[in-house]
Amino acid sequence: MFRTAVIALLSLGLTGTSVYAADGVVNCTSRKVKETFRHTGLATVDMQMRGAAGDIAAYAADAKRFHREFATTDAMKTWHLTVIAAPASAAGVIQNIVLATGSTVVAPSLLMTTTVEGSVAAYATFTSPEARALVQSGDFQVVAELQAGRRSCDVSQKDRARLGL
Repeated sequence: MFRTAVIALLSLGLTGTSVYAADGVVNCTSRKVKETFRHTGLATVDMQMRGAAGDIAAYAADAKRFHREFATTDAMKTWHLTVIAAPASAAGVIQNIVLATGSTVVAPSLLMTTTVEGSVAAYATFTSPEARALVQSGDFQVVAELQAGRRSCDVSQKDRARLGL
């Protein structure tokens, strides 16, 4: 994955030591006590966040694994944030994923859900100017909305740098 991450960052025009320091992916497991305290039965959620470099690296790794050619397109290089959220238990059903900071909440441009071993996982892509402004303004949260309540992951400036945002 590291080699494909470097190729992805180079394809985006990023060079120097930042290419080797970033991997383009941030993983988070949301199990905050304050969220669980209010909602019994609230499933723990595993989230993976990727920017353009992380997505390109994932696509390149898949192409290599399936012995297919791979080339980046301009659409792949445009600003976006991808979030994949999956409940850690079969009881979890993710209904939505949003970005939040303070009172500002931004919905995804694309949201897809799929059933995996009895739980419902979700894939969201954020591409709107509102999402970009929220992400670039400072620390924010990625929030997975479930039937029993909400689970969130805090995204810091260090995480944003890893994602190339």
